[in-house]
Amino acid sequence: MVREIGEEVGVRVTACQYLGSQSWPFPASLMLGFTATTADTDATPDGVEVTRARWFSRSELQDAVLSGEIVISSRLSIARSLIEHWYGGVIQDRPDNP
Repeated sequence: MVREIGEEVGVRVTACQYLGSQSWPFPASLMLGFTATTADTDATPDGVEVTRARWFSRSELQDAVLSGEIVISSRLSIARSLIEHWYGGVIQDRPDNP
C-alpha cells in the first residue's frame, strides 16, 4: 500500500492502520481499507492508475459534494466509510444524488 501510493500519487505515507475490508467482484477480489498520515502537501498523479488527485479540508469536501463538483462513493462502500471516518461523521449527499 505504501509503495503503491508513492508510485500512483507521489505521496509518502506513514502510520498505516487497517480499518476493514469489503468483497469486490471485479475480479473476485477483496478491497482493503486503511488510514495513513503524510506530511506531503503535493500529490502528483502518475497519469495511468490515477489521473487526478486533490486535497480537501473537511468543509471543502462537504461543499464540493453538495455543489456537485465531486461525487463520492455510495454509502454501501468501504471507500465511503473511510472518507466519513476521516470526516468525523456523515457527509450529506447532494439532494439529486442520493
